[in-house]
Amino acid sequence: MRSTFLAPALVPALVPLLVALVGCAADTDSGAPVADDTMPVADTVEAELSIPLWPSAKAGALSISIDDNMPDDHAFWQALGARTGARFTWFVITDRVGRTGGGTWAGFRALAQAGHEIGSHSALLHDMRAPSGNTPCYGATLTGQRVVADYAASREAIRLGVGRAPTALAYPCGTPHVGEARSAGFAFARNVNGAGIVTSQRSALDLPSMTEGQVSVDAIVQKHTWGLTHFHYARDTQRAKATQLLATAAQKNVWVAPVSTVGKYVAERQAARARILEAVPTRVVFEVRDGLRDDLYDAPIDVEVAVKAPWRGASASQSGVPVPLVVERTSAGVRVVVRVVPDRGPVIVSVAEGES
Repeated sequence: MRSTFLAPALVPALVPLLVALVGCAADTDSGAPVADDTMPVADTVEAELSIPLWPSAKAGALSISIDDNMPDDHAFWQALGARTGARFTWFVITDRVGRTGGGTWAGFRALAQAGHEIGSHSALLHDMRAPSGNTPCYGATLTGQRVVADYAASREAIRLGVGRAPTALAYPCGTPHVGEARSAGFAFARNVNGAGIVTSQRSALDLPSMTEGQVSVDAIVQKHTWGLTHFHYARDTQRAKATQLLATAAQKNVWVAPVSTVGKYVAERQAARARILEAVPTRVVFEVRDGLRDDLYDAPIDVEVAVKAPWRGASASQSGVPVPLVVERTSAGVRVVVRVVPDRGPVIVSVAEGES
């Protein structure tokens, strides 16, 4: 038996980014065969594990975010998400909530309950003006503990208002404060620089974003990477751009998901090590470990299980709980794609009932 990773030629450009995503390089699987000398040869089947670059065989990933609260546009984005299946990230200036034009915590809770992400756009820094005058973006020029305190205050406000502390931040006025963001507890942070295409040089705490849907879906697909774009107001022009962007993403088979959802998948996929524990004619048992913080990196990832056996169907569970799967017959047997969470216990893929 051996455990391998899918499409290694596609990942070199992302590898440095992914190491940055987890802060320190978790001990990753080299792709070398995993031996199991304890299994009786006569009772085994040949099985292989692989972890695809993106879930559901997607060609890349896209995250769309909305900055500055924008409560008047919530209904548009909610309807667009419901119609397309896309989910977005709201970057909220928490000191504005409850004020005119700042929205309400009830409104942001409704967005979260619909599957959208509520991230931080600072507590006060975004709106802070210089003491000596009305200088815009003065708060973005600050550094150190004052910034950490503001970011931490915004996380606590969102935790209290929505029910979960955010893991994603949009820097006030787009100015990165990577160390301060990390100290405040954020795992992912977005600026407003570049073409919105994640490259090997980018840290997870300095992700690029292109304004108003101008990120290139073709570039995402060509590079098999992650693209980000952000909106503020959603007037007719912006609404048309967002609608067209999602249509193009669907046509090109690009996964659209919130910033933290994609970021977690990328980090876990890079750090994951899959190992077969048992492979017999009726089932394959394996585990996936990533060495990351389980309280933060809790997103499911896809694992492909190729079994050289005449199965016609399969079922799957992790720690006794059924998990989603897709089954495809192959010339050599069957390929099962299961969606599991690393470090959540063994995964059992069994031949369909009635075949054994």
